[in-house]
Amino acid sequence: MPNSLNPLIRNHGGHVVGYACDGTLAEFPSLVRAAECAFAIQRAAGEREPEAAPDRRLALRIGLHFGDVIATGADIHGDGVNIAARLEQLAEPGGVCFSDRVHDEIIGKIDIDCEYGGEPELKNISRRFGVWFWPTSLRSGRAPRILPPADKPSIGVMPFDVFGAGAEEDGFADGVAEDLTSALSRLNWLFVVSRMSAFALKGVKIDAAEAGRRLGVRYLLEGSVRRANGRVRIAAQLIEASTGAHIWADHFDGRLDDIFELQDEIVSSTVGAIEPSLLRAEAERIRNPRAEDVRAHHHYLRATALMGAAFTNPAGGALDESRELLAQAIELDPGYAPALALAGYFEAKAWLFGRIADGEAGKRHAVDLVERAVRADPQEPLALGAYGFVSANSSGDLDRAVAYIERAPRLE
Repeated sequence: MPNSLNPLIRNHGGHVVGYACDGTLAEFPSLVRAAECAFAIQRAAGEREPEAAPDRRLALRIGLHFGDVIATGADIHGDGVNIAARLEQLAEPGGVCFSDRVHDEIIGKIDIDCEYGGEPELKNISRRFGVWFWPTSLRSGRAPRILPPADKPSIGVMPFDVFGAGAEEDGFADGVAEDLTSALSRLNWLFVVSRMSAFALKGVKIDAAEAGRRLGVRYLLEGSVRRANGRVRIAAQLIEASTGAHIWADHFDGRLDDIFELQDEIVSSTVGAIEPSLLRAEAERIRNPRAEDVRAHHHYLRATALMGAAFTNPAGGALDESRELLAQAIELDPGYAPALALAGYFEAKAWLFGRIADGEAGKRHAVDLVERAVRADPQEPLALGAYGFVSANSSGDLDRAVAYIERAPRLE
């Protein structure tokens, strides 16, 4: 298959550097041409065997990054190559994963619909940056692949709406949202999603629940800017993402004579007002768990009761029933770490027992579940133990698996 990519790569001005196992490494003088080539390759691959069942088609994964490379003879290496390789590992089969540097360069120049995936930790890459996935149809109705940690209350500051917008008002609104993000980040008990993550949803028409799901946060801070006769009004509201309920709302008026002083005043007043509101909301959430939280826990407990039967008789129905119960728990509460962890463990067992027709798909699902569990609660022993078990059986990385498993008992 690698050789069949050469014509498309050449037609887009690229050069094949070499092959590694079933992979191809290519470089391009133009980032836009490289992206066009990646999307063209995936579209062509999708059209090769339209009559074949989805699980029987050849599926490629492509990683795209822009960076400096070092040439050694006919070979190239360096961070740019390493990062592209890590992004390829994140890509969905049949899809493309690319860095935010690529996204910033190609957006508006190539007509694509892509999905932001957060800022993952990449193996042997010291810095973090945003990643994007294409096409979004592969991930329809699913949570983003990369979620921010949710081991403490979390919030996203959404881009503020601008009414009667001009470039000046739009810049002012973005500045307020950015400063609010920075100010809230100084509250050490609160996780604040990055500005880049939140601004990826600018102009996207979705409700609060969907925005919270995509960002992986519990609360959203939304707002709007209106200007008239040298005066400006900033309206802001704090929303619980899962329910859309308003926790706090207020507005601030001021003159545009000193825009920076006005911006500082708005940020200070807003943070001072929403911090106690957030603390009250968190206290109330702990005292009065939502009905879906209780139902999710109930499904989780029923699944744990079936563990013995599931593994002593894997051909029986207990394993499938447990997986279904945990799927229902996760649907009710996508951030419930114990359910995610146990679901990943059960999925790995089902794959190891040969109970899943597509073993590779089962393996990927198990890995995805335990990764989400650890991100949801890095201090949950079950999440750490399940991550270690699945990691050992899926990648063979025993050192990493042992490190996670050994941490689990110490946190109980």
